Amino acid sequence: MSAWFSLNKTAMFEDSFRLPARIAMLSLGDRADALRRLLPKEKLRSYLGPREVCQLRIVDAAHNEAMHTDDGVAYITLFGGFRAERNGHTLTDARWKRKKCTALAARLALSMGSFVGRKELTEEMWPKIDYKHGRENLYVATSSLRGAMGQTATGPQYVITQSEGIAFNSEYVMTDALQFERYAREILLKHAGISGHQVVEMCLKLEELYKGELFVPQNVDPTFFLHMRSQYQNRFVNCMIRGIDTALDNDDLGAASWLVEAGLKVCPRREDLVRRAMRTYEMSGRRNDVVNMYQSHLHFLDSTIKNAPEPETQRTYEQIIERAKTVEMLA
Repeated sequence: MSAWFSLNKTAMFEDSFRLPARIAMLSLGDRADALRRLLPKEKLRSYLGPREVCQLRIVDAAHNEAMHTDDGVAYITLFGGFRAERNGHTLTDARWKRKKCTALAARLALSMGSFVGRKELTEEMWPKIDYKHGRENLYVATSSLRGAMGQTATGPQYVITQSEGIAFNSEYVMTDALQFERYAREILLKHAGISGHQVVEMCLKLEELYKGELFVPQNVDPTFFLHMRSQYQNRFVNCMIRGIDTALDNDDLGAASWLVEAGLKVCPRREDLVRRAMRTYEMSGRRNDVVNMYQSHLHFLDSTIKNAPEPETQRTYEQIIERAKTVEMLA
């Protein structure tokens, strides 16, 4: 059923389909857990029974208590756009509308755990003016950021300085980029004691966290941000590939299909991902999708770089087609 969902998730989210889907999931009980994991968090409650909703509220309450033990903790979102929150509420101070304030927050958020030098920040944010005036502008932007965060002399110190460096205080600021790093490290380092099920779960959480490309502020030197955007894209796809391989080893075709789609959305032409997609489609009985994927990839390579696919990609496709022909002959 989870494999079917990956192919028909758009239809499943329609209001007319919600009731029969909910009844089917209730009937399956624990066997529908893999499908429940694939549902977006904001839609999950619509597909649960009263008892399950109650259990979910208990889990959410425990999670919120853990995340907000200190009511002063702020959360910075960078994937899919910039957003600043505290205690679940968006920070709406007018100072966030100042582009340099947001740019400085994004820059510090990407350097959690370390101080960024004032000279480095000045050159990135005001590359066309002299250092003296840039330093003055940085002082104004830093003061503006403290105000936008709601920092006071006696409250949580969100923005801290040390010698010639500026940083976010990791005791009071959390970011989605930092969460991404933690998930990616666990997924890719292959620590002993982590089960395949746990790897897939972390990949699904990472996919939920990665809501779009990394935010790149305007009117600053974009070099650092574009480099980081590329780094996160590559690591995201690497994690999806690890998750796909693990899910296929566990015969979890629904999760594998979901992770394939997530990876292709970010980097549709990476050949190692294309190979995983074809294998997943084959195991899910989607032969036409295998052919379409490969032909589309051939067309892309021919129309852009005038090159053939990697030998392993071609070999994977030929083996899939050969197996399909053998099955047809034996049928």
